[in-house]
Amino acid sequence: MKKFIKIAAVVTVVCMLGTLLAGCGNEFNEHGRLRVFFQDQRGTDTQLVSDTLDKMVQEKIGVSVEIVQFGPTEFSTKLPMMLASDEQMDIGWDSGATFVTRARQGAYYDISEILPKYAPDLYNLYPDTKFWEGVTIDGGLYGVPTLKEMGEQWAVYTDEESMNDAIAAGFEYDIDRVYELKELEPVIKAQMDNGRRGYCAGTSIQTENLFKNYYFDTVVDNFVINKKDGKTIQHLYFTPEYEEYVKLMKDWYNKGYIAEDVHLGSGAWYGRGAGMAFVSYAPGNEDIQTYYAKETRIPIMVSPVEITNTSVRGSIFAVYAKTINAKDDLLFMQLWNTDPEVKNLITYGIEGKHYTLNEEGKVVQDENYLSMYLNQNWATGNNLISYLLATEKDDKYEKFEKWNNEADFSVCFGFTPDTSEVEGYILSVNSICNTYAGLLGSGYPEIDDPEYGLAAIQKKLKDAHVDDVIENLQIQFDAWLESK
Repeated sequence: MKKFIKIAAVVTVVCMLGTLLAGCGNEFNEHGRLRVFFQDQRGTDTQLVSDTLDKMVQEKIGVSVEIVQFGPTEFSTKLPMMLASDEQMDIGWDSGATFVTRARQGAYYDISEILPKYAPDLYNLYPDTKFWEGVTIDGGLYGVPTLKEMGEQWAVYTDEESMNDAIAAGFEYDIDRVYELKELEPVIKAQMDNGRRGYCAGTSIQTENLFKNYYFDTVVDNFVINKKDGKTIQHLYFTPEYEEYVKLMKDWYNKGYIAEDVHLGSGAWYGRGAGMAFVSYAPGNEDIQTYYAKETRIPIMVSPVEITNTSVRGSIFAVYAKTINAKDDLLFMQLWNTDPEVKNLITYGIEGKHYTLNEEGKVVQDENYLSMYLNQNWATGNNLISYLLATEKDDKYEKFEKWNNEADFSVCFGFTPDTSEVEGYILSVNSICNTYAGLLGSGYPEIDDPEYGLAAIQKKLKDAHVDDVIENLQIQFDAWLESK
């Protein structure tokens, strides 16, 4: 794989070894104020918080910093233009596929050599240094993941009354157990008997996550590896597990557990109580679900806890290739992720103005904090050293730590294939999945329907070169396994 490295746009010293060491000169540039970009709406007090942070960080490590905030829309539209300009940019937030693309385009600085040297406490922040593989692209280390709940798990929820009825009917509930989707029929029946929606399938392929993550790890979209096999890439819709899934959905549809007009948006269920729908789970999510539903909501786990590329890349801060000082960037990020005073200032603003601490030492935010200063905890560095909100339970971070320590790594964690040669094929394959497979996965058509059935979809996928994509990915995956 080619390693993409971009020479910094702002350079104050000459790198004597020339382009062979392009990008290395940033580390030794003269001191200047570091600009840190966040994806959260700028408030009336953003500058005040930025000035307070600058003073605090200068006193602690002698580095000057500035907060730059854009709302999500601005961030997605302005940032690419800024990256292409000569404007100074030192550290910035990113996530998911966008992070991978920018790393490969040379937007980010490879910190693999200087991170352990200049920021050892940051390097050792995570339960296992293997976490860094999730932000390693083509051999270069390009980001610092936000330390929060790093695992990925999927669950469904039901109401307390329906769960009690299901248990009375013989369903054995264990919050620590991972259930197959087919095992949940007694709970769905109890929901329906209590006048609620049944299984809230839809024509989006997203509902497949409930089933998919029990058996498979994801490579790209619906190109997967069976957890038991760990070596062979397949397309989800050609696996025996998927065939069993669509048969189950058809059975549930016939039994009335899925809305008859699911293809029209489940309108027949409008106004009925909450049903069983997929949701990404993390410790404490049941409290959030209960709060918003205004009733006790009980989670049922339907996939194991795993550390995946997706979960680690959910929130990342990266050093821009055109930074004025990569060493200072890392010193600041180390302070930010290890010093609670700095972390809480960045997240909550100024104590006494944007929040107060109650008698339990938890944050009570000012009623106008959304317009004054907003920088969400999940996307602003090490969550485990920040204050709890008054609404959060005392053991939240202990649960997060246990969650991270006990989670397994996905079989393809750290594998980021280069899909440029088959990108067109992948787009065609995904288009077919988006158009047809959502219907099949909601039980609406017959499995053997000549137009919408499984065999029909498989033929369309074959015609769209699904096998060429699999071959390309498998070659890369085999090479990756060999290199480990």
